[in-house]
Amino acid sequence: MNQRPEVRGRRSGAARVLLVVLLMLLASPVFADSKDENLKPLDGNKTEKTETPPTSKPADTATDADLEAKYRAELEKRLTQERESYEGSLRSLWLSNSAVWAALLGFIIFQAIGIRKRTAELARLKARREEG
Repeated sequence: MNQRPEVRGRRSGAARVLLVVLLMLLASPVFADSKDENLKPLDGNKTEKTETPPTSKPADTATDADLEAKYRAELEKRLTQERESYEGSLRSLWLSNSAVWAALLGFIIFQAIGIRKRTAELARLKARREEG
């Protein structure tokens, strides 16, 4: 008598690893935005200490306007970068959300197809039993 071990329903290790990797890829956000864009100080303006008394007013208002314009331009540039970063994150969120919904709808469709096949098989078996 030749006995064979029951292998039905068992999966190989490679298939399990492939299934886990596939699930991780589907569950992770698509094209996640992982940039580290913290606000950094301006390059040219290190803490410069001047030897002016604290009670005196700034001598040159033109440099204050230039400095303000420089900071405003830098802030506008950073604001633009932040908007682009948020747009990328939002796009990534929508893509991952649509992937999840597509998987869910696919599962529902395959379940409906399976139910239809099972009902057809059941009807066929009932017809065969009634004939025989």
